[in-house]
Amino acid sequence: ALSSEKNPTHRYATGGIYSVRLTSVGTNGNNTISKSITVIDACQNDFFNKLTGCTNLEWTWSTDADAIKVLAADATTVEFSGPAESGCQADDIFKFYADGRFEYNAKAQTFDVQSGNTCIAPKANATKFKVVAIAGQPNQIILDTVAVTGLKPFIGTTDLVDINKYTVISYTADNMTLRGTLTGTGGKFIQIKLKKNAALTIADIKNILTGGSSKSWKLDPTPGANAIIVGTEANPSEYFADGPLEGNCQTDDGYTFTSADKINYNATEYTFNVGKV
Repeated sequence: ALSSEKNPTHRYATGGIYSVRLTSVGTNGNNTISKSITVIDACQNDFFNKLTGCTNLEWTWSTDADAIKVLAADATTVEFSGPAESGCQADDIFKFYADGRFEYNAKAQTFDVQSGNTCIAPKANATKFKVVAIAGQPNQIILDTVAVTGLKPFIGTTDLVDINKYTVISYTADNMTLRGTLTGTGGKFIQIKLKKNAALTIADIKNILTGGSSKSWKLDPTPGANAIIVGTEANPSEYFADGPLEGNCQTDDGYTFTSADKINYNATEYTFNVGKV
């Protein structure tokens, strides 16, 4: 369409070779000039291609023990390192579309750093993103603002990062590490590891179970958590659907799994004995 702007702009949805014609009109007549321009499709950028698959791709948390890091302003000193919170963070999905749309699926709850490191109802997030690719510099992901007043966009943790920008530290077709500058911290960084959303591998499950080295677990005493069910594959709760744990000797039992394929059981004091075990 014709434009009356002094400096008109046009965004091309796809790459290709286009003919651009500029016509200027004034009191002394008019003049026209045409040029052929080449627009590079975003999918020709290797990172954008792997991020979106040139259609859309889902990313979730890495199962690595250092999926979350906080780095000092020197970008080297590690102030915190740990896995994604298994209760309400590790299942988060971040979906990137080739047309610039962005979707966040918290899968029931969001682990919110801003609310005191607690699980809360899902937070609204940005709905658009862009990739900035400059030759010789790391790629960047920049999120749009959030439509809900007072909320800030995020990838991974809900920490606030300067200008909604995440620098791509490394990436493959299946994994990426992003880093953002934590707002109001004097230059500290939040670094997160994500992986392409896919069925868990044995290695993934082992990472979750052991935390990368050693991790302890307890039965979940929350009502409705289905901490113990007994049944068949066809009907998992056929014999016992769930019920409260025995508070005197069952809720404090600990099970520690290590990356050396060892398990340690700590009854603390008593074991709840089901039959002649």
